[in-house]
Parts: sequence; structure tokens; C-alpha cells
Amino acid sequence: MSLARFGFTPSRPKRKNEENHHPVPQPTKKAKTGKQSTHFRNEWLNGRKSWLFYKPSEIGMYCFLCQKHNMRPYDRDTWNITPCKRLRLGSIKEHETSSAHQTAMNLELVVETTHNIAEVIQPEVNNSAITSAFKCLYFLAKRRIPHITNFEPLLDLLTQLGLNIKEDLNVAKNVTYCSNKSIQEMLSFISNQLEEATLLAVKNSPYFAIMLDETTDVSVSEQLTLNCRYIDGNGNLCVKFLKMIEPLRAAIDGDGTVALNAGTITNHVTGYFNDKGLSFEHLCGIGTDGAAVMTGRHNGVVKRLQEIAKSAIGIHCCGHRLQLATSQAANAVPFVKKFSSILRQLYDFFNNSAVRTAGLHAIQTALNEKVLKPIEPSSTRWLSIEHSVSRLKDSFISTLVSLEREGEERGDAKAIGLFHLARTYRFVATMLLLCDILPHVSRLCKAFQAREFQHCLIQPLVKATLTTISDMKTTDGPTLQELPQLLDNLKSSDIDVKERTDDADYFDKHIRGKYIDTLMENITQRFPVDDVTKLSQFSLFDPDLLRTADKNFGNDYIATLSEHFLDNTRTADVQNEWNNFMNFAKGSILKQQDSTTDVIVNYLCTNRLARDAFPNVTKLAQIYRILPCHTADSERTFSQLKLIKTVPRNRLCQTSLDGLIRIAIDGPPASNFDFVEVVKSWAATTNRRIRMQ
Repeated sequence: MSLARFGFTPSRPKRKNEENHHPVPQPTKKAKTGKQSTHFRNEWLNGRKSWLFYKPSEIGMYCFLCQKHNMRPYDRDTWNITPCKRLRLGSIKEHETSSAHQTAMNLELVVETTHNIAEVIQPEVNNSAITSAFKCLYFLAKRRIPHITNFEPLLDLLTQLGLNIKEDLNVAKNVTYCSNKSIQEMLSFISNQLEEATLLAVKNSPYFAIMLDETTDVSVSEQLTLNCRYIDGNGNLCVKFLKMIEPLRAAIDGDGTVALNAGTITNHVTGYFNDKGLSFEHLCGIGTDGAAVMTGRHNGVVKRLQEIAKSAIGIHCCGHRLQLATSQAANAVPFVKKFSSILRQLYDFFNNSAVRTAGLHAIQTALNEKVLKPIEPSSTRWLSIEHSVSRLKDSFISTLVSLEREGEERGDAKAIGLFHLARTYRFVATMLLLCDILPHVSRLCKAFQAREFQHCLIQPLVKATLTTISDMKTTDGPTLQELPQLLDNLKSSDIDVKERTDDADYFDKHIRGKYIDTLMENITQRFPVDDVTKLSQFSLFDPDLLRTADKNFGNDYIATLSEHFLDNTRTADVQNEWNNFMNFAKGSILKQQDSTTDVIVNYLCTNRLARDAFPNVTKLAQIYRILPCHTADSERTFSQLKLIKTVPRNRLCQTSLDGLIRIAIDGPPASNFDFVEVVKSWAATTNRRIRMQ
């Protein structure tokens, strides 16, 4: 291609005698001797500004082009590495005519020509097209739709609807922005913007807490989720997702081990903190599921992190504690344990066969019952047992009829066995008993899962639940009262219930009585009334205690909390401030009859005047609001993990998985997301082959 069309002319050809060495001396007239110049003259730059520059500190001249293209005039370092110290116009002209300098000039001409050609033929893409592409990708990620395989089809659909986004993106044959690499890059920028916003808010918060939990995904890979709780600029509690970590990968600051132990998990957490610039000084709480690897007294994750974050306290999730209490109570009563096993077998019997399920639905329709499927009972899901038992109770007659039919018509031995096990008095009575007890436990569990649930509510709710369950030991619950009617309905459906003479007495003593006693004992042990942990000492914000408090109320708790969380503050100053706050609260906040602990804590955290008047008490209130009573947010993250990393998408890389979960959990509605900023960041990160209009 000729370069003349772009306004450039080639340099003159090299002369035969012109080589990159000392010129051959020619006989000339003897030059006039004169005094050598000791300073650089600015007029020497005329016509040479593109390559000549003078460095006063070295009292010498350099050639920018020879440096750029690594030319060595006359096979010497002068003008390139070392300066030319002969400050004479003749030296400049001699270098200007050297073959090395001429070669550097030609190379520079080629570079400039190529750049100008690129300016002429380089395509431009519309800024709105890139922004629309980011919106389409955000739509897919937010709704957990596979983004790689659906991004381009979504653009094709928009084209059919008259929006030429894909056409505007296809600026060249090899520049379409629909490739896997481009889509993943766009996804990472969206995720990074959300993560940076969260990290900035966490760093600006006076304190923050983290929640850790583990699970196994569909590809049998161990996943560790890291969530955080912090206070925003208005004093409100915020809960955000931080990172999905694959703990069997080498940690950032670890030694490369792949053992799943406390050391590996701690290395991953500390590595993330160091990489993102999070301070352990502001970490006040660590919530876990109570697993031994997390809460080991001498070598657990919490213990290791507390060696770095001195003021952080470990908290065992109250939801997990309740689940452990209920599951252990069921296992301690032989027939309740047997009932759970039969319940699981009933679910598997129908769930593993479409024919059996269809037969069950046909019988339900014939008996004018609701068409219901069995619900899976799971010991790891907090509310699944209660739902499974309730569903069995609602479709109990149709289930027994279906089992009897499967046994008689198809000779199914398993159906016959389950039919005989389920048509006993003890099984029916136990089913109704659990329908009375488990809903109260489930409601308690749901209350524990509230995002802003506070520790002060644990004991009142636990006490109320235990009282209700205790009454059922001697008084039949509303569902158990239906036992005679259900037995009559079974007999009218030609189902012979196996009933022994001692069944009623056995049920009262060895099933109902023992199960209720064991459940209450386990719950009491998991939630002791005389809890003396630092978390329980925040009960000083209880309005019922404050209304009747004397001037010394809470001083011991204040001393303990201030020494632990407020290192640089004198305990006496905090106690005086607390006494002042009590007098203030009695004259204002506590006059409202509906005042709760949440009202008091919220007032201290959100009211600027209160923060200025009671700074140390406000800090304690902020810590109390941040401390996690549960790890339900980690469980919600695992729910998103299961929805995103499915069997068809089991090969999602960890970076993409982390970004997709972050968008699904913390991503705002598309109308509130700043696509302009993310597009600017994307365009400025690297030398794009396009120019944003």
C-alpha cells in the first residue's frame, strides 16, 4: 500500500557509502579553530524538536528516536545511552545525517503511518450499544439464566423486535463482543463494581462482622461462603455477600495445602482480607454453624481469627442450635426415629416412580382430596421435617390406599411393608403429635432467621415455645385431638388399623412424654437461661430492665464490654456516659409503651445527636446490631449457589460463579444499576480495538 495517500513521503534512499560506522575521512579544507560552546542553544531545536532534547543535569544531548528504536550511531552509545557532550551545531548535523538516525526516522515514519491508517479504517461502536449489551448480560445474571449460551440469542431476539444492538456490536468480522471471552470480561466488570461498592461501605463502617459456612456443590466441590454485616452511613444494618471460596484450592497467603482444616480456611479468609484491604481491627464478630472445624476451642477457625482480631467474638448460629436440638431429640426416642425412617421411605417410594406418583394422584382425585406430592424430609433443612409430616397427614388416607393397591395389584413387597408400618396406631398418633409440636419449632426457627433478629429476643421466644410444648405433654394438641376421627375415617375406607390394647398408654409414656421431655431438655441446653457470654451482656439495652434500673444498673456489663471492644477508652468514662444515657432514656425513649430493644439500639445508631452525646454507648449499640445471631444469610447464599451451579452448568469456573452469586444476591434492579460507570471502567481498562463514541 502506498503511504503517499496519507500525506507521508518516504525518506531518501541510503547512499552507497553511508554505513552505520565512522565515515571515511575525506580531504577537506582545514576548519577554523574556535572555542567550543559550553552551553546549549535553543535555536538548535528548530526543525528537530521531534528527536533532539537537552538534559542540563548531564550537560549533554540525546536523540529520542535513537533511544526509542535502540539505534547506536557509529556503533557507539552516544546519543542513545550516554549523552553527546560536544555542544556544537556540527555535532547535531553530523548525527542527523548518520545512517542509524535515518533508520530510526524511517521506523518512526512507519509507526505513524500505521497509526494513521488505523484511524482511517478502525471501526467505531456506539456507546449505547455497549451499554445495552451490559444490560442484557445483567438481566441474564440477575435471573440466574445461563449467560454464555443465552447472551447472543437474546440479542437476536432484540433484533427481531427492532432493536439493532447486535448489529451495532458487530463492527468487524473479528470484533463482535459476543464471544465467551468478551462475555466473561463484561461479567467480571459488573461483579467488580458491586464488590468494590460493598468493600468501600465495609471499610467506612465503624465495625463489621463476618459469617462463614461450608457446603458441597453439584460438582462435588467444597464451597465456603463469606458474608458480612456492617453499618452504613445512616446507621442502618446492611448484610452483603463478600466471596465464594473454594477451600480445597491453595490460599492466597497459604502454603499450598489442600487439606480441609481450620488452617486452610483461616488462610483463605485472611488472604481475602489482606488482598482487599479489610482491617481485622474493626472485626467484632464471627458467625459460624458450630462445626468443630469452626469452633474448636484450641485450633478452630474462630480461635485462629481471634488471634488476629483481638475483639472479635465467635457466635454459634441459633438456627443450627435449634436444628441440632430437634434432630437429637428425635434420635433419642426409638419410635420417633423409626417414624422418621418410614417417612423417608414413603417419600422415596413415590418420588422414584412416575407411575406410583400418578397412581397416588388418581386416588386423591377419586377421594376428592387435594392432589399433593410427598415432600422430602431432610435432616439438614431446618423446616423440611415439619412440611413433610404435614403433607403426609393431609394425604394420609390416599397414601395408604395407594400403598395397598400397589401391593395387591403389582405385588410390590416394599409397598406392602410400608402399608403395614403406616397403618398402626402408634404411627398415626405420632404423626399427629409431630403436626402439633413441629409448627411451633418451625415458627421459632423462622424468627431466628430474620435479618435484624437480635439476641435479646432469643430467651423470650425460646421460653414461650417451651411453655407451649410442655402443655402438650398432658393436653392433646388440636391435631392430636383429631385422632379418633382419623381412625374412623381409615376404617370407613376399608383400612384396618393395627391397634394393641396398650398402644395408648405406650404412646403417652414412651413416645409423647419422652419426646417432649427430650426436646425441651435439648433446647434448654442449647439456649441456657444463665448465658454469661459477652453477647448476653448486651441485655443492658432491654427497656424493661432500664425502666426499673437504679444508677448502678449495667455498670459491670459496661465495664466488660468496654474493655473488650473499646480498647482506647477509660472504663470509668464509659460508665459515666452510660449513667447519663439511662437518665436520658427514662425521660424520652422509655416513655413510649411500645419501646423495644430494637427501638433503643436503632435510636442510638441512626440519630446523629445521640451519636454525638453518647459516642461510646453508640459504639456498643452498633456492635450489638452488627453481631450475627444466625448464619441464615449463608444458607441463602447456598440456595443461590444451587440455582446457579446446576448439572448443566457444573463446570462454571470459580470466578464466574462468584460474580453470578454476587449479582443475584446484591445486584440492585437493572433500573438502579450504574451501567454508565461500569462501561467507562470497561472501556478504560485496556487498549480496546474500538473507540467509544
